[in-house]
This record gives sequence, C-alpha cells and structure tokens, in this order.
Amino acid sequence: MNKIFLDLETTGLNWKVDKIIEICCLKKTNFDNKEYIFHYYLNPGDVKISTGAYLIHGIKYVSLKNKPYFKDIINKFIFFIRNSKIIIHNTNFDLKFLNNELKKNNFKNLNHYCYKIIDTLKISKKIYFNKKNSLKVLCKRFGINDSKRIKHSALVDCKLLEEVFINLWIIKNKIEYKFNIKKKKYFFKNNNLVLKANTYNVNFNKFLINYINFLK
Repeated sequence: MNKIFLDLETTGLNWKVDKIIEICCLKKTNFDNKEYIFHYYLNPGDVKISTGAYLIHGIKYVSLKNKPYFKDIINKFIFFIRNSKIIIHNTNFDLKFLNNELKKNNFKNLNHYCYKIIDTLKISKKIYFNKKNSLKVLCKRFGINDSKRIKHSALVDCKLLEEVFINLWIIKNKIEYKFNIKKKKYFFKNNNLVLKANTYNVNFNKFLINYINFLK
C-alpha cells in the first residue's frame, strides 16, 4: 500500500472562509519505495493572508497571483492520492480545508478516494499523553534535524512528518507487542495468511507484528 504524507498551508485558521495556498503530498510507493512529490502553491482569489498565518509560513499574497486555483489541480490531486494511505499531522485542521474545497468543486470527501487516513497527532497523544505533540516537539523528541524548517512549509513538513511517522510506528508497535503478549494473543492473521508467534523469540514476534501492520 502506497503511503502519502500530506500537509497544507492556508490563509488563516477558518476553514469556512480561508483558503489553501500550499499543498504537498509526499508519496512513498510500496513496491519499490520510490519517492514522488505533488506540490503546488495556490491562488486564494480575493481571500487575503492573515497576519498570523503569514508569520507562520511567510508566504506573500502577491507571490500567489499567477498560481493555479485549487479547482485547477483537483483532478491531479485525486489521481495522485487515490487508494493510498494518507498520513497527516492533525487531521482536524487539514481535512476540514480539503473537504471544503472538494465539496465546492462537486467532489466527495477525501476518505472516499483514499484507502485510509492516519493522524500522527492522535497516535502521539496516545503514546505521550499530557505532553505537547506538535511536529516541532516530536522532531526534537526523536532527534530529527528540522533546521530547514525556518518557517512552516508544506514540502519541508511532509519530509519531517515521514520521519516522525516512522518513529511513532516503531514505538506504537512495541507497545502493541507488550499488550498482545500480556493478553497471550499469539496468532496474527492477514487475509489467508496465518502466522504463529513464538513466545520465546522476541525478535521474531516483533517481525510478525511489523509485517502484519505493514500489510494492513
């Protein structure tokens, strides 16, 4: 299953009024692990960039005048993400903007076109509850170099999100492994494939859990 790391920059925080001005999708293919990038700056029309948003991403309104509108790239976007797993940090923000744009252009919600949507913020909150879990904080926690992230950038953030996701995935699987062993669940099934874990071989069990999760 292809994985796509997705991020947006917008004119502001109100999905009902504000517009997407940068979109990036970083695709990692399942069969050869090659990287493909879908990246556009977008024209917000008459919607101005708020001062707060500008301070975050540094994108100037004047630089977007000759850029395409979201409706101009929507078919390419749907084709690029179709049937893939989409990983987003804070779906509560990005999905509202994306679904609003899709609806305005007579398309269905994003989850209709992709296989699955994963929120790394929700995952990190379960692991590090009662702690900050922003992308910046997680990069620091995992020792990920974010020196290129002077301002928020959809392209840069997608690449950082990939590294954060890998770290969360490893930690989450270790937690699930402990949970499964405690409950004595030693059988893992995926479609017609049944694998039996060895209760005395920790490394083999981790391999099984990672393998099954990879196939999901």
